Parts: sequence; C-alpha cells; structure tokens
Amino acid sequence: MNSGVRTGAPSLLAQAERLADEHDWSNAADICRQALEIAPDDMVVLDKLGWYLSRAKRYDESIEVHRDLVRRDPDKAKWPYMVGYQYYDQGRWKEALTWFDRALELRDTYLVVLYRKGYAHTKLNETKLARQAFQRCVAAWRSLKGEGQEREAKHYSDACFQLGKILLSSRQSRKAEELLSNAVRYGPPDVHKHYSFGKALLRNGEPSKALEQFQIADQIEPGKDYVLVYMARAYVDLEHYQQAEVALERIPVRRRKAYVWHDIGKLRLRQGQPQQAIEALVTATKLDPKNHNQYNLLGQAYEACDKPIPAHTAYIRAIKLRQRHYDLEFPEAQERLTALEQHPSATGLELDLGHETSTLPDGYVKTFKADRGFGFISTDNGADVFFHISDVVNPDAIDVGTAVTFKVVASPKGPRAIQVSIIE
Repeated sequence: MNSGVRTGAPSLLAQAERLADEHDWSNAADICRQALEIAPDDMVVLDKLGWYLSRAKRYDESIEVHRDLVRRDPDKAKWPYMVGYQYYDQGRWKEALTWFDRALELRDTYLVVLYRKGYAHTKLNETKLARQAFQRCVAAWRSLKGEGQEREAKHYSDACFQLGKILLSSRQSRKAEELLSNAVRYGPPDVHKHYSFGKALLRNGEPSKALEQFQIADQIEPGKDYVLVYMARAYVDLEHYQQAEVALERIPVRRRKAYVWHDIGKLRLRQGQPQQAIEALVTATKLDPKNHNQYNLLGQAYEACDKPIPAHTAYIRAIKLRQRHYDLEFPEAQERLTALEQHPSATGLELDLGHETSTLPDGYVKTFKADRGFGFISTDNGADVFFHISDVVNPDAIDVGTAVTFKVVASPKGPRAIQVSIIE
C-alpha cells in the first residue's frame, strides 16, 4: 500500500468521526465506506462503519458489516453481540437472542449482553429465562473490582431493576426491595426505578420511605398518573388523607382510568364520605367491569350508606368475577355478604335481595351510535358484542356506560346481543 493510501483512510476516518460527534450518523457511515474502499482490511474502519450504520438505523447494512467482522475475527465476542444488537433494536427478539448466545459462548460474563438477553426474554414473556440472565448479569458485576464496577454500573443498575420487577410481580417484595435499592443507587435518576423501589417499600410496610421514592419519581417526571396514585396510597397508609387527596386531584379527570377512580373511592370511604365513594366506584366499575376488588369496595360503600340491596348485589358480583376470572374464592366479600344476609335489617328483604341478584349486569354499553341504531357491549370476558336498538327492551334508557343484561345469539356477522335490558 502506497503512502497516499495510508494517509487517505485515516483522514476520511477522522472526517467521519467529526460527523459522528455531531450525531450525523448516516453521513459518517458514508464517509467511512470511502475509507473502507481505500483500506478494505482495516478492522478499525469496519468497526466504526458498523457502529455508525447502527446509529443511523441502517440495520441491514450494519448486520452485513458485523457478520463480516465475525468471519474475520471469530474469537471476539463483541462482533456477534453487535449483530444481535441490530435485531434487538428492531424488537426482533428471537433473532437477537441467537447472536447474544453466540457472544456469551465466547465471553460468559459479558454484562451488556447478559442484560439485553434478559430483556429480550422479558419481551417474549419467557420470565424464567429472563430471570436467569439478569441474575447472571448481577453476579458478573459483583465479581468485578474497582474501575470495572464503575464502568459497568449502569448495566448492573438496569439488571437489578428488571430482576426486581420480576420478583415484585411474583410477590417476593423483600428480595425485590434490595435489588431495586441497588438499581436506584448505581444508576442515573430514573422515574421507573424510583417508582418500583417505592412500590416494594410500600408492600413491605414502610410507607414513609416509599413516599420519599414516589416524590423523587414525581420530581424527575412530574404528573405521572401511576406515581401520583401510589403517592396517595402511601399518604393513606400514613393517615395523611388530605395530602392523598391533593395527589389524586392532580390527575386530570379526562385521564383518570379505573384504578384512579378506585383509589378515589377508597380514600372517600376512609374519610367517612361513602356517597362520594359510591360515585367514584361506580365510575370505576363502568371503566373496568371485570375488577372484583372494585365491586367489593363498592359493596362496603353501599353498606356505609345503609343501602343493603345494592351492597348485596355488589358483593355477589365481586365473588362471581373472582371465581370466573381467577377460579378463586373471595372470603372477604363472602364474609360481608353473609353478615349482610344475617343482619336483622335484612329481614323481610329476601325477595328484594333475590331479585337484585338476578339482575347482575352481563356487561356494559361500550359504544352506541344513536343515528345508526347500533353499538357494542363490553363483557366480563373482554369480548365486545354487537347489538341493535331493535333488540333493546328499554331503548330510551340506553347510554354509553350503562349496565345491561342480554342473551347472545349467532348471526352471519358474528355474535349478537338480543333481549338487551338496561339495568336502571
């Protein structure tokens, strides 16, 4: 190679690096290709080209370059990892895992690969494999010393976070607390890490410490609905009801999902405002008619308002929903139901109670186009069933969100609800 060739490639590479410093990845890659034409065997140029193509999201070209690097240097774990990363960045998890495993065969303590492998398994709902990969990542980091740990701290933090979430979802909150504490300690500020750490602390009976984490999360990204709800729950556990109310009121009405109305109802009940609790919980059940806990709480609110018939209905619905969706009994709701039926105030109401239980909703009106005379009913199993106004017994009462009973028949276009009756 003559001197012109020797100096040409480094000059182009330096030009590409300046473009990369400005995040002009695509042009940096194009300049790098020119350098590669001059020095086709230069591994540094190939490495830079593959990386710039990756950042420019020119994935197929990056894969081609990194597969070439795998062929040229088969003992280096970085190259199969980088092939896998191109698939990972596209959400092509299975293809990514094939290459991550090849990288780990060459270096089994490759932290970033272990973390991304765990995350890919998480996205594929392969929880056991994800947990194993994150555990390996955590163990690999702990085996490092000094600067090694500092350099890989973010990957350790991320692995602790993902593993902590898995343990939290499987009710292992004590183990989750330790991991999530490390996720917060060793990583940069992150709303999700502080929020999850707070959840673990709250489950472990430490509302004051949990509140601190939720407040930090709210400072990082103010106004997140789920953070405000858990902040309110911590306040409730501390019996600071006014602060809980302030937190929940920060969530705009238009954004309040069923779980927000559920927490508002629970708070109102704690504050001795059962009628306001009923209003919030009825809204929650309309938004999410399959949640058994909401009906159980609604029954308590009706009881507090001395309304035994709707309380009875709510408890029965709570019991049936839990049985239907989880094949589990609901001892708390059953105990309240039994006490309600045995209470002296229930004397003489048996027929009324029996009638009320026979009109438990089969679903709720999800949509209704009045100008066209049809709509859809949301059912407990998550399916939407078509109905026409001609099949509604009391059509004047129809509205979105109203509870209904109905029967389902087959039609040429699929299931159709008939004998639709609005529960007043």
